[in-house]
Amino acid sequence: MSMSDGCALDFLAESMCIAIENMKSTIEQIGTTRSTNTLELETRNWVTALFCYNSLENSNLISRIRKLGTHQTAMNLIEKSSDREIKLVQGIMDMLKEHNKNGTLIQRTKNRFLLSITDLETEFIDHHSLVLEIKRSQNIVIPLSEITECEDTNCEWIFAWLVETLGEEYQEYLVPYV
Repeated sequence: MSMSDGCALDFLAESMCIAIENMKSTIEQIGTTRSTNTLELETRNWVTALFCYNSLENSNLISRIRKLGTHQTAMNLIEKSSDREIKLVQGIMDMLKEHNKNGTLIQRTKNRFLLSITDLETEFIDHHSLVLEIKRSQNIVIPLSEITECEDTNCEWIFAWLVETLGEEYQEYLVPYV
Protein backbone atom coordinates (compact mmCIF):
# COMPACT_ATOMS: atom_id res chain seq x y z
CA MET A 1 0.00 0.00 0.00
CA SER A 2 1.39 3.37 -0.96
CA MET A 3 1.47 5.92 1.82
CA SER A 4 3.93 8.26 0.16
CA ASP A 5 1.26 10.88 -0.46
CA GLY A 6 0.56 11.01 3.29
CA CYS A 7 -3.13 10.14 2.99
CA ALA A 8 -4.65 9.43 6.39
CA LEU A 9 -6.93 6.70 5.00
CA ASP A 10 -3.91 4.81 3.65
CA PHE A 11 -2.07 5.02 6.98
CA LEU A 12 -5.15 3.82 8.83
CA ALA A 13 -5.81 1.02 6.32
CA GLU A 14 -2.24 -0.26 6.50
CA SER A 15 -2.35 -0.22 10.29
CA MET A 16 -5.71 -1.96 10.33
CA CYS A 17 -4.43 -4.72 8.01
CA ILE A 18 -1.38 -5.22 10.25
CA ALA A 19 -3.67 -5.28 13.30
CA ILE A 20 -5.82 -7.99 11.70
CA GLU A 21 -2.71 -10.10 11.12
CA ASN A 22 -1.81 -9.55 14.78
CA MET A 23 -5.31 -10.67 15.78
CA LYS A 24 -4.87 -13.89 13.79
CA SER A 25 -1.56 -14.50 15.54
CA THR A 26 -3.18 -13.85 18.92
CA ILE A 27 -5.88 -16.43 18.19
CA GLU A 28 -3.22 -19.07 17.56
CA GLN A 29 -1.57 -18.18 20.90
CA ILE A 30 -4.74 -18.16 23.02
CA GLY A 31 -4.35 -20.70 25.78
CA THR A 32 -0.55 -20.67 25.71
CA THR A 33 0.89 -17.14 25.87
CA ARG A 34 -2.27 -15.09 25.25
CA SER A 35 -5.84 -15.02 26.49
CA THR A 36 -9.16 -14.07 24.93
CA ASN A 37 -8.85 -10.73 26.75
CA THR A 38 -5.93 -9.85 24.47
CA LEU A 39 -8.02 -10.61 21.40
CA GLU A 40 -10.88 -8.54 22.78
CA LEU A 41 -8.55 -5.56 23.32
CA GLU A 42 -7.06 -5.89 19.83
CA THR A 43 -10.57 -6.08 18.35
CA ARG A 44 -11.71 -2.99 20.25
CA ASN A 45 -8.63 -1.11 19.08
CA TRP A 46 -9.36 -2.13 15.49
CA VAL A 47 -12.95 -0.92 15.82
CA THR A 48 -11.74 2.45 17.12
CA ALA A 49 -9.49 2.76 14.06
CA LEU A 50 -12.43 1.75 11.84
CA PHE A 51 -14.57 4.53 13.31
CA CYS A 52 -11.82 7.03 12.57
CA TYR A 53 -11.41 5.63 9.04
CA ASN A 54 -15.17 5.84 8.42
CA SER A 55 -15.34 9.37 9.83
CA LEU A 56 -12.55 10.55 7.52
CA GLU A 57 -14.07 8.69 4.61
CA ASN A 58 -17.49 10.28 5.18
CA SER A 59 -16.31 13.82 5.80
CA ASN A 60 -13.52 14.00 3.22
CA LEU A 61 -14.37 11.56 0.45
CA ILE A 62 -18.04 10.67 0.32
CA SER A 63 -19.23 14.22 0.93
CA ARG A 64 -17.01 15.53 -1.91
CA ILE A 65 -18.14 12.84 -4.32
CA ARG A 66 -21.80 13.43 -3.49
CA LYS A 67 -21.39 17.14 -4.28
CA LEU A 68 -19.92 16.20 -7.65
CA GLY A 69 -22.73 13.73 -8.32
CA THR A 70 -20.32 11.09 -9.61
CA HIS A 71 -19.45 7.55 -8.58
CA GLN A 72 -22.90 6.88 -7.09
CA THR A 73 -22.55 3.11 -7.53
CA ALA A 74 -19.15 3.17 -5.84
CA MET A 75 -20.57 5.23 -2.96
CA ASN A 76 -23.34 2.69 -2.47
CA LEU A 77 -20.80 -0.14 -2.46
CA ILE A 78 -18.65 1.67 0.11
CA GLU A 79 -21.63 2.25 2.40
CA LYS A 80 -22.72 -1.40 2.13
CA SER A 81 -19.17 -2.54 2.78
CA SER A 82 -18.99 -0.35 5.91
CA ASP A 83 -22.22 -1.93 7.14
CA ARG A 84 -20.87 -5.44 6.51
CA GLU A 85 -17.64 -4.60 8.37
CA ILE A 86 -19.63 -3.47 11.40
CA LYS A 87 -21.72 -6.66 11.30
CA LEU A 88 -18.63 -8.84 10.99
CA VAL A 89 -16.84 -7.15 13.87
CA GLN A 90 -20.03 -7.35 15.95
CA GLY A 91 -20.09 -11.08 15.28
CA ILE A 92 -16.50 -11.36 16.50
CA MET A 93 -17.33 -9.40 19.65
CA ASP A 94 -20.39 -11.60 20.24
CA MET A 95 -18.22 -14.72 19.93
CA LEU A 96 -15.72 -13.22 22.36
CA LYS A 97 -18.47 -12.52 24.86
CA GLU A 98 -19.76 -16.06 24.49
CA HIS A 99 -16.34 -17.74 24.82
CA ASN A 100 -14.56 -15.40 27.22
CA LYS A 101 -15.28 -17.44 30.34
CA ASN A 102 -11.91 -19.04 31.01
CA GLY A 103 -9.52 -17.22 28.69
CA THR A 104 -8.83 -20.21 26.43
CA LEU A 105 -10.46 -21.60 23.28
CA ILE A 106 -10.83 -25.05 21.79
CA GLN A 107 -9.47 -25.47 18.26
CA ARG A 108 -12.90 -25.49 16.60
CA THR A 109 -13.69 -22.11 18.19
CA LYS A 110 -10.29 -20.73 17.23
CA ASN A 111 -11.05 -21.73 13.65
CA ARG A 112 -14.39 -19.89 13.79
CA PHE A 113 -12.58 -16.78 15.02
CA LEU A 114 -9.95 -17.08 12.29
CA LEU A 115 -12.65 -17.45 9.64
CA SER A 116 -14.56 -14.42 10.95
CA ILE A 117 -11.43 -12.29 11.13
CA THR A 118 -10.40 -13.38 7.64
CA ASP A 119 -13.86 -12.41 6.37
CA LEU A 120 -13.43 -9.01 8.04
CA GLU A 121 -9.97 -8.62 6.52
CA THR A 122 -11.23 -9.44 3.03
CA GLU A 123 -14.16 -7.06 3.35
CA PHE A 124 -11.95 -4.24 4.59
CA ILE A 125 -9.30 -4.74 1.89
CA ASP A 126 -12.02 -4.70 -0.80
CA HIS A 127 -13.52 -1.60 0.79
CA HIS A 128 -10.21 0.25 0.90
CA SER A 129 -9.39 -0.78 -2.68
CA LEU A 130 -12.59 0.87 -3.84
CA VAL A 131 -11.77 3.97 -1.78
CA LEU A 132 -8.31 4.07 -3.40
CA GLU A 133 -9.81 3.99 -6.88
CA ILE A 134 -12.16 6.86 -6.08
CA LYS A 135 -9.38 8.87 -4.43
CA ARG A 136 -7.14 8.41 -7.45
CA SER A 137 -9.84 9.27 -9.97
CA GLN A 138 -10.63 12.51 -8.13
CA ASN A 139 -7.06 13.32 -6.98
CA ILE A 140 -8.17 13.36 -3.34
CA VAL A 141 -5.57 13.18 -0.58
CA ILE A 142 -6.74 13.37 3.01
CA PRO A 143 -3.84 14.72 5.07
CA LEU A 144 -2.84 13.03 8.30
CA SER A 145 -3.77 16.21 10.14
CA GLU A 146 -7.43 15.43 9.35
CA ILE A 147 -7.30 12.66 11.96
CA THR A 148 -7.34 15.39 14.57
CA GLU A 149 -10.80 16.30 13.25
CA CYS A 150 -12.28 12.80 13.67
CA GLU A 151 -15.38 13.02 15.80
CA ASP A 152 -15.87 10.49 18.59
CA THR A 153 -12.24 9.38 18.32
CA ASN A 154 -9.33 10.15 20.60
CA CYS A 155 -6.91 11.43 17.97
CA GLU A 156 -3.92 11.21 20.32
CA TRP A 157 -4.67 7.54 20.87
CA ILE A 158 -5.08 6.94 17.12
CA PHE A 159 -1.69 8.49 16.35
CA ALA A 160 -0.03 6.49 19.14
CA TRP A 161 -1.69 3.33 17.78
CA LEU A 162 -0.50 4.14 14.25
CA VAL A 163 3.07 4.61 15.48
CA GLU A 164 2.95 1.37 17.45
CA THR A 165 1.35 -0.64 14.66
CA LEU A 166 3.30 0.70 11.68
CA GLY A 167 6.66 0.81 13.40
CA GLU A 168 9.72 2.93 12.75
CA GLU A 169 9.39 3.03 8.96
CA TYR A 170 6.59 5.61 9.11
CA GLN A 171 7.55 7.47 12.28
CA GLU A 172 8.69 10.54 10.36
CA TYR A 173 5.13 11.05 9.10
CA LEU A 174 3.43 10.36 12.41
CA VAL A 175 5.68 11.80 15.13
CA PRO A 176 4.54 15.42 14.58
CA TYR A 177 1.05 14.36 15.66
CA VAL A 178 1.94 12.22 18.68
